[in-house]
Amino acid sequence: MIVIKLKLSILIFFADSRCLEPIDPGMCMAAYVRHAYNSSSGQCVMFLHGGCQPNGNNFPTAEECREACVEN
Repeated sequence: MIVIKLKLSILIFFADSRCLEPIDPGMCMAAYVRHAYNSSSGQCVMFLHGGCQPNGNNFPTAEECREACVEN
């Protein structure tokens, strides 16, 4: 349990704050392929975004997601 807390503290300290936002498909009905950081797995994942009001954890490519969230 201590290790998990330490890992989370390090993540919060070093991560781009966008990466800590939830993966949000949005309310609209389009289906744009986007990428977001999954803080549980520590990886960027593909998801479908509806096209309206994206939050910060919404990247056009996996590479951009990794640059912001994984390769810090």
